[in-house]
Amino acid sequence: MILVVNNGSRYMRTLLVRLREFRIKFRVSDFYNTLPKFSRYKGIILSGGSSFVNERFEFIKDIIKKTNIPVLGICLGNEYIARTFGGETIHDIPESEEEFFDINVIKENELTGSMKILKAMDCHMHKIVKLPATFEVLGASMYSRYDIIKHKTKPIYGVQFHPENNEVGKKIMGNFLKNICHEIQ
Repeated sequence: MILVVNNGSRYMRTLLVRLREFRIKFRVSDFYNTLPKFSRYKGIILSGGSSFVNERFEFIKDIIKKTNIPVLGICLGNEYIARTFGGETIHDIPESEEEFFDINVIKENELTGSMKILKAMDCHMHKIVKLPATFEVLGASMYSRYDIIKHKTKPIYGVQFHPENNEVGKKIMGNFLKNICHEIQ
């Protein structure tokens, strides 16, 4: 079973549709609720959201720091992950804009598989400007040097884009669920 932490993403419905397409069990918990025990779950997905990382940070920080369960942070969830381990984020765009762009995969990994370039949908007002020393960059674009990141020793991944919004992103979500969480065969 996968735990999905809803951080107020406008794409939450799309994310849940994607998860249903994989025919897996999952539970959704809003960021302000007390979360269930993590030992029940094979993975945690931190959704995107419209707030800046500081507003809800302490609550999510505990989730990320205390677990050895695989984590995938999407957009705001990615920013939470970076800040948890000492990274820095900034508010850099006055209003969020949706657009598709290319991400160059820098290092082959379990999340992107053999993809070298992927088309992703982005919609954010903030970005990571300093990556924690415990993380490595897996993918970058002309908009962000940190579009895909991974903790060096833990199964914690982050993407600055919204993988729930296209077929390439669906493959990334499938790779997370299959190769990292071992939730699907």
